[in-house]
Amino acid sequence: MLAVLLLASASAHGSVFARLRGGKAAYKLTYFDARGVAELSRIALVAAGVDFEDARFPISMEGGKPSVPEFTAAKASGALTVNMDRVPILEIPGGPTIGQSRTIERFVARRHALYGADEMEVATSW
Repeated sequence: MLAVLLLASASAHGSVFARLRGGKAAYKLTYFDARGVAELSRIALVAAGVDFEDARFPISMEGGKPSVPEFTAAKASGALTVNMDRVPILEIPGGPTIGQSRTIERFVARRHALYGADEMEVATSW
């Protein structure tokens, strides 16, 4: 049940946490406007109670093919070079920008005490 609630809330709450608390988001997670490989990162951020901006590139269907002009523009501008022109990326204020979904998941889990205290706990807690 908790997983279902987190799934539903990850998409709805990520972009509003900082505004509700009156501060700036701790992280900015950028991906397409879809669940995909960034959804577990969104869920982990929500579960940890972390302020984050959930930046999403819109996707539209034109002529039966997906169109992502904002993503294409970000790629052309060099904004995504840290991850070989791919998303997701996690921007950390005052820190590096991290690419690759599993790397982002591990970072969030370790940084916010969701990962486990030792190797055995890590192996049995996911």
